[in-house]
Amino acid sequence: MVDGQQRLRSVFEFVDGKVRVPKENKQGLSGLKFEQIPEKHRRKFVRYKFSVDLLEGANDPDVYDLFRRLNTYTYGLSRQERRNGSYFGPFKRTVYALSTETYDFWIDNKVFTPRTISRMAEAELISELLVVMIDGLQDKKDVPLKKFYDKFEPEGSFTEKVLCLARFGRCLTIIKGIFGDRLKQSEFRRRPLFYSLFCVIFDALYVMPRSEVNNGRHRIPRKNFAGIREALDSLGNQLKAEHPSDEFLPFIQASARQTDILAPRRTRHRFIWNAISRYFVSLE
Repeated sequence: MVDGQQRLRSVFEFVDGKVRVPKENKQGLSGLKFEQIPEKHRRKFVRYKFSVDLLEGANDPDVYDLFRRLNTYTYGLSRQERRNGSYFGPFKRTVYALSTETYDFWIDNKVFTPRTISRMAEAELISELLVVMIDGLQDKKDVPLKKFYDKFEPEGSFTEKVLCLARFGRCLTIIKGIFGDRLKQSEFRRRPLFYSLFCVIFDALYVMPRSEVNNGRHRIPRKNFAGIREALDSLGNQLKAEHPSDEFLPFIQASARQTDILAPRRTRHRFIWNAISRYFVSLE
């Protein structure tokens, strides 16, 4: 059931005697349970025909996309939902192509839930990661995503599309390789930390614009994935420690408060880079 679940439950509850006819009823049935109303009304009730659309062969991304569309006007829209309704250019299309392609990854690793995906949270994160590839770390409040959606709205404007798609896929593949099926138990499944880990991996492979920690490309050998995971686990454990080391307090603070502004993002980037960069192999 994609939409209308509450209404359908109300019907079942009425038939089961858990809900009574509303007081506003003009046929003299106010306050009665289903079993108490006259036979002719019960027959009319159960013969009522619902209008139903069947989704044949639809997968989960199709279903959640339909849910988004059906509920556009029933609740306050998120920022990404407003962007989705305002832009139709190549940047937006790239974001949603990646969203569909990576749906299982976000769900399986508990980075997002079906509900948050229905509100386009994953599309917003993908947008932010594409922006990092193009223009480095951003302060989300000072440089909103709208700036980039505006810039890449005209057809032919998003000339970096093919490169970004390839690099996005490569970074995600490495993260999958590092964690295997353990990301869902890791602190790095949390959105701010996943964002920063992705940015560090991208920085190592391709040199992020305006990087403060790197000036040359690297490769990340598969044989080093286990070491990287252990280093990340150790760093993540500091976030859960009752008495964390003083040296990690800036990282802990940057992971807990105002996580989408530039200063905490830079701090997290630096700590993650320092934790795992020894496993990168320079190409210079």
